[in-house]
Amino acid sequence: MLQAINKDVPRHDVLCVVGDLNAEVGADHQYCPEAMGRHGIGVINENGALLVDYVLSNDLIIDGTRFEHKKIHK
Repeated sequence: MLQAINKDVPRHDVLCVVGDLNAEVGADHQYCPEAMGRHGIGVINENGALLVDYVLSNDLIIDGTRFEHKKIHK
């Protein structure tokens, strides 16, 4: 369903996917450096892998891993 909505958004618009996805993308940014930053936490889980696949297939980034945050805010 999210993919169907995403295809209708023009490429020049900013697309923000926000929600409680229960996705942990992990701290290993080498897994997907074009979509993830260096500031992830934990180990990637199943929802994290699905999120990374979605991000890669739509040329998006996981912005929460791009900037350093205190551990209590991650």
